[in-house]
Parts: sequence; C-alpha cells; structure tokens
Amino acid sequence: MMKAALLSFTLTLAGCSVQAERYQISTNADGNVVWRLDTWTGEMEACGFDGDEPVCTPFPAPAAKKP
Repeated sequence: MMKAALLSFTLTLAGCSVQAERYQISTNADGNVVWRLDTWTGEMEACGFDGDEPVCTPFPAPAAKKP
C-alpha cells in the first residue's frame, strides 16, 4: 500500500513539473497586464483588470506555415 501511494505521489509531481515548463508568464512594463504563452500549442492569453473585474483575452495559436 505504501509503495502504491509513493508511486502515485511521484507521478503527480512529475506531471506538475512538465506542466510548469509548458507555460511562460510575462508582464508588461507597468505590471498591469500578464501574458501567458502555452509553449506546446502557441496559444497566448493576456489578462488584466477592467475596473475591479479581471479580464482575459485569448489569442489564437499561430497558423501553420504552408510549404
């Protein structure tokens, strides 16, 4: 039972580190906009505030280049 719990915990941590490397987070110079880039898909999202409400705007992934 303990080995199964340890294996499950280890696999969970491994999954977390993979997900952490998937996204890149950056802010603008004023620090009022946060950009999140999904390095696997190329999708990007910008988040900020409109008054007191958080607002996020998704941007589509770049189109594939034609050969």
